[in-house]
Amino acid sequence: MDADDGNTNLTWVHDLIARNPSLAAMRYRVVFRSGLVSVEVIGAYREASTWRAAINGMIRPSWTDVRGLRHHLVIGSRVAVDVVHPADSPRR
Repeated sequence: MDADDGNTNLTWVHDLIARNPSLAAMRYRVVFRSGLVSVEVIGAYREASTWRAAINGMIRPSWTDVRGLRHHLVIGSRVAVDVVHPADSPRR
């Protein structure tokens, strides 16, 4: 993947969020690192499902990191979305 592909994917993600009020309403951060685009989202499985539908991706099995944060990773062809559910927030 060259830099132009990464910039195209970055633009695609911003356009996707702008067109989807349910995505725009979430707390998120778009990250562009080494030509790859990812989105970090605060949420739980519901938010992961919303992103899965929006990017036509798949949700990987969730895991809990050493800080107690629960992660749901959504993989699409243009972007990866890491939905993080802090351990101290209420389960949904």
